[in-house]
Amino acid sequence: STTDCLVQANVAQTLQIPLIGPMSGDAAMRDKAATQIFPVRPSNIEALQEALKAISGMRVKNLGVLVQNNYYGKTIDAELSAMTLPKGLTIAAKESIAPNGNWEALTRKLQSAGVTAVLILSDDSATSSSLVQFWKSKRKTTAAYTPTLVQLNHLATPEYSEKVNGYPAGALFITIVPSPWAGKRQVQRDYQQLAQSRGIYRANYDSFEAFINASVLVHAIKDSKATTPAKLAQYLRSTPINLGGMTVRQTGPKIGTGILDQAVLGLDGAFRH
Repeated sequence: STTDCLVQANVAQTLQIPLIGPMSGDAAMRDKAATQIFPVRPSNIEALQEALKAISGMRVKNLGVLVQNNYYGKTIDAELSAMTLPKGLTIAAKESIAPNGNWEALTRKLQSAGVTAVLILSDDSATSSSLVQFWKSKRKTTAAYTPTLVQLNHLATPEYSEKVNGYPAGALFITIVPSPWAGKRQVQRDYQQLAQSRGIYRANYDSFEAFINASVLVHAIKDSKATTPAKLAQYLRSTPINLGGMTVRQTGPKIGTGILDQAVLGLDGAFRH
């Protein structure tokens, strides 16, 4: 979780030991004072911008925003509130969500606001799954309401996708890594080859991100020949690391990989980029 990553970042900063690839896009990971933190994934702000771009491309006019009632949800909602929306797009409703929410009342509010797509700002698959299953259960009734779902990377998990599978209005995910099933980039092929050599045949976004983070560490240690944490940190700050079709940088406008992708969850339960 984001709060776990913030604890890790604080420990790394205190001990002056590099933390490579925290699995959080929180702004604190890119703060100027965070000299020992080396992000690999894009930031939450970049993911939000990609989501808004996708939503605008779908010609959605009335967007609903569902905010998880925790640190992650509130923080990313604050970042969204500071953004300029694409022309023609309006946030028609914004509601807080939590486990065991009153989905019937929430649905009425979204319907009355004319919402046709919802952006779910959540890192809690249990809450989001509960809501989606409620909407799925009503799809063949007079109370049917199935807005298009747009989720960020935290919900691109096998557990959540199994619950969303079969949702009639479609589900779009903004992912912070390319498809772990494709083979366009060498880094994708390396990941698949290593997994299969260990008898692992079910690829997913989290394990691919972990592989990328570990690859950055291995490349940095081998190439820099650093013998101290300070020398390793210096190398990471100054040298782009090429993983094979993916370059990780710690300077410039795009920190980390700079890679964001859009994945649609099909009715067969498979992600398509």
